[in-house]
Amino acid sequence: MNGTIESDSGSITLDGFKGQTLSLKADSGSIKLDGFEGNTVSFKSDSGSISAGNVHAAVTASSDSGSITLDHLNGAADVKSDSGSIRMVKDDGAGANVRSDSGSVKIELPASYGGTYDLKSDSGSIHNPEPVGTSGEVVKVRTDSGSIRIELSSSN
Repeated sequence: MNGTIESDSGSITLDGFKGQTLSLKADSGSIKLDGFEGNTVSFKSDSGSISAGNVHAAVTASSDSGSITLDHLNGAADVKSDSGSIRMVKDDGAGANVRSDSGSVKIELPASYGGTYDLKSDSGSIHNPEPVGTSGEVVKVRTDSGSIRIELSSSN
């Protein structure tokens, strides 16, 4: 099952969707998803925040002006924000590609994450744990003006 939901001016809220692909797009309004199981999910917001939790899929998310929050993500992530912070809590060791033009990035990875980091900020601090490098996964983060913080979860 595939799903596409679009809104020109209004918020989108969706709970517990299962399917192959899901696409959520809001021109001016927030997007909130709680629970998705499938192959891929994509979020696009022109002016509004994106919030998703309990996602078991590869995620693509972009916001022109609004924060992006991904909680309990299992799957690779490709996330971009022009102006807004990005916060991600990953429950697995899959990699991530994150880009923020103006906003901070905070990513929490499981303690078992075995990959490496590729982190660059034009003007902002960078904090990350020592990379293990036992897997081929990479967390890549780029910011123009914003700090980058990578942490390992103490609960895993």
